[in-house]
This record gives sequence, C-alpha cells and structure tokens, in this order.
Amino acid sequence: MFSLAQEALDEAIRGLEDDETSTCEEKTNAALAFAAIARVTGVHFGKYVDATISLLHAGAVALHPSIRSACFKALGPCVTASITTWSKPLRSSAQSTSLHAISEGHADAALVTCLLGLEDDDDADTVASACDCLASIAQDAGWPFVRHYLKRLSKRLGRLMTERALCNKKRQMSWQTSQRLYGALAHLLCALSSVWAQDVVSSMPPHVLLADLRGGGRMLEEAADDEVPQHDDQADGKGGWEARLAAALADWQSLFDVVYPSVLDWAGPHEPDWLRRLAFGLVATVARQAPWRLHDDGASELDRYAYPLFPLLNMSLAQAADANILGNAGDDVEAEHTPELRNTLWTAKQQMLQNAAFCVGVLGAQGTGGVAMEALKVEPLLMALLDKSCVVDDAVRDNAVGALSCSCSLVAPED
Repeated sequence: MFSLAQEALDEAIRGLEDDETSTCEEKTNAALAFAAIARVTGVHFGKYVDATISLLHAGAVALHPSIRSACFKALGPCVTASITTWSKPLRSSAQSTSLHAISEGHADAALVTCLLGLEDDDDADTVASACDCLASIAQDAGWPFVRHYLKRLSKRLGRLMTERALCNKKRQMSWQTSQRLYGALAHLLCALSSVWAQDVVSSMPPHVLLADLRGGGRMLEEAADDEVPQHDDQADGKGGWEARLAAALADWQSLFDVVYPSVLDWAGPHEPDWLRRLAFGLVATVARQAPWRLHDDGASELDRYAYPLFPLLNMSLAQAADANILGNAGDDVEAEHTPELRNTLWTAKQQMLQNAAFCVGVLGAQGTGGVAMEALKVEPLLMALLDKSCVVDDAVRDNAVGALSCSCSLVAPED
C-alpha cells in the first residue's frame, strides 16, 4: 500500500514543483494530495516531510488563491506527520522548547506561514484554511509552543476580525464565504482555548481540585486538608500555584480580550442567525473549558465577559416568542424565500436558539453572584421556549430545560 502512496506522492511533488507545464488546477490537486497521503501513511511519511513542507510554504504565497488555500489545507496534516514521526512533544510547560528539536522546526515554519496567510486580503477561503491549519498545529503542539507566538497571533486575529466584520457589513463577501471564514475563526479560538485549558489543568499541583460545576465547566479550587496528600507550596516556586494560574489567565486574556469585542459584534441583534450561533457557541465553549480563577471577593475572571453578553442573549431568545420570525441570513440573500432557503433559515434560527440557551446555562453555572442573577433574569424567555405554542426544535427545548436547572445535561453547541 505504501508503494502506491509513494508513487502518488512523487507525482504530487512533480505537479507542485512544475511551474511551466502544471496548470493551476493540477497544482491545487497536488497540494491536496499531500494532505490525503500524510493522513494515510502516518509515520511512513516522515522522509518526505522536508521536501513536502518546503513546497507547501512556497505554494502558500502563490499568485492563485486556490493554490494558496490548498497549500494551507495540506500544511496541517503534514506538520502532524512531522511531529509524530520523531515523537509526540510533551505538553508540559517545562518541556516547551523540546518541540523545536522534535519537529525539526516544521511547526515553527508552518505557524509563521499561517500568520502571513491571515493577512491575505484577496481570498477569504485562504484565510479560513490558514485558520484551520493554525488550529491543527495548536492541537498537536500544545499551548507552550503556541505561547511563543501569542503576541503576533493576537495582533493578526484582532486585525482580521475587525476588518472582516467591516467587509461583511459592506457586503463584500457572499453568504457562503462569510460562513466558511467565520466558522474557521470560531474553530481556531475554540482550539486555542482547549489547548490552553489542558496545559493549565495539567500543571496544577495535586492539592488543587477541579470542581465539576453545574454547567459542566471547570473552576480551580483548593481541596480540604483531609482530602489530599500533603503538598509543599514552596515547590511551586514564588507565589505557588495561584501565581501560576494568574499568569496563565493573563496569557489567555491577552488573546481573548483582543478578539472578544468582535465576538460581541457577531452576537448583535441585526446579525444573521448563523453568525450569532457561532458567537454564542464560542463563548459557551470557552467558558466551559477554561479553569477560571475565583477571587477573594467571590468574583470570577469569567464575569467581565459574561455581563455584556446577556443583553444580546435576551434579544436573541426573545425572537423565539414570535412564531412569524423565520430568521435572517444576511443582507445579501434575496428577500423572496424559496423552500430551500426557508429550510436553511429555519435550521439556522433553531441552532442559534439552541446555542443561546446553552450559553445561558453555562454562564449561569460558571458565573458568580451577579452573573448567576443575570442568568435568572432570562428565565421567562427560557420558559417561553417550553410553551407548546412556541414552535422550536427539541434540541432548543432540551437546552432551555438544562439552562433552567443549571445542570450539565445540555446539548453540545453546533460548530
């Protein structure tokens, strides 16, 4: 089987290298072939990694957007093959520098190329593919590696989300293109949140417990003396684990604070339902994954993100009370609804309501004091979703019940 893959790989290399006879379509297909072969052959792909990734880096700055997009789609699987060929990098913060030697620098080079791809002003699909590639690298390499590039990543994502929002409002992107781009951005932020949370939790000492809160989220707290073995706080260095958690949260907030205003814009009442669905699902996922720190005054780091979102959640959930509101797809979709479009809009609205209810439940369970009270104020709207006169999907009702009870029995948000 590998001999067949080897032949296909040799042909793909020739196709991407040949600038004289290979057409744009042939180069695009050659780049996509690298991704498929890397996934199938696994560690056997190792000896081709250098040549392949070099070609993909060159293709990522090609003139034609389809070639650039295809090269980014192939970079992620090839970097995965590079990392797993030598050995899986350790995710511990103490081992962060080992990744550079383990992956032979491929992850570094690919991430830098992806950062350049985020600035592609000509093609949204290329930007989306670069986001998907960044998410793949982050999940393979772990937070200690990503942290080295955090400042640059925050700057590029902040600029991208602000400028793309303006382009969308000016109707410079089609409905389908907008969904592809914003979906990739949400996926990248969720992936970054996940690897950050995994790193923080894995670095906590044994006497710090993860409390499983009602919303299925995480809150770090110190266990009682009789519940855990004795642990010397001095072993954690100056300030102990609390100082390290504060530093870790500062890292994450240096990224999330930059992009969160744009996420709030996504959740605006005049935005299409599919975009609000992404916003509510993103916030709920981050809130549920992250180990938020409790302060001495009882407040949580999550609170400042939750408060500005509740008015937007209220407005979105209130729409469900009007059975005549089908939903909206965006200004670039014709007002005359075909049966297919009506079905698409109906599905988008149901998924938006599902994620909105999910988000209320997670914030209510995770938040402290005032945030929990804000969640309780949404109770009449959640109850309205359970009324027989309200025509909504079962998943919406399930999440409304889960949010009302602040339990963990919530249907996962739609991607």
